[in-house]
Amino acid sequence: MAMNQSEQALKLLYTLYDRSQHSRYDGFRAAINVHLNNKDAAKADLKTYKAARPELKML
Repeated sequence: MAMNQSEQALKLLYTLYDRSQHSRYDGFRAAINVHLNNKDAAKADLKTYKAARPELKML
């Protein structure tokens, strides 16, 4: 993810998620939303990611 293309990366992630719902996209979206300072969206994505990946304890 290039620093100046974060919004494009987020749009691409939504497209990829529509095609194949995988928990890794929730994690990527959380990271990009934090970078874009969208804290509420990042928290929601991280909550979804953590629910799908209970084996990950340190987030």
